[in-house]
Amino acid sequence: MNAPSADELSARIFDAFAGVRLDGGVSLIEAEYADDYDVAPDHLIALEEKDDWTKIINDRLCEFTVTFCFTDYRGFRFYIAPYMIWALRNFRTSDSIITDFTIYAIETDRYMFADHFFREVFTLEQVRCMHEFLLFACENEDHFDAGVAYTNLIRLQQAFPEIKEAEQAAS
Repeated sequence: MNAPSADELSARIFDAFAGVRLDGGVSLIEAEYADDYDVAPDHLIALEEKDDWTKIINDRLCEFTVTFCFTDYRGFRFYIAPYMIWALRNFRTSDSIITDFTIYAIETDRYMFADHFFREVFTLEQVRCMHEFLLFACENEDHFDAGVAYTNLIRLQQAFPEIKEAEQAAS
């Protein structure tokens, strides 16, 4: 199966993640402070976008490199879409590490999914978007860590066999 274009995939991500909110999850600034074994000040947390992830798809994301290491499942659900879209928009022109960190983050067995399983956190359409993002990364290996993307793609297919079955039926 071939991945959709960056524009097509971005549109699918926008649709699949529409309405997702942070919902009390760990924010970008809280994750950064956690990386320093500290607690983010309330006044900074209050400034964070919590309701509309589409407002944070900008180069400021490059400042937040530890998001997926220190957020929780709600933060992951809120932030994975803007990080994927940022990577799709900028992979040819940016050398920011967040492009690869986004690939590294898409693992069904991350610690944050121990109590809230990946399958329970995401809709099947959201999982399909992550699957297609990893496939896109594999097909654009000059700009992405395609080795890790492939590994995470296989793991995602194993955790969601219905994606692989739909892929085979379409071909």
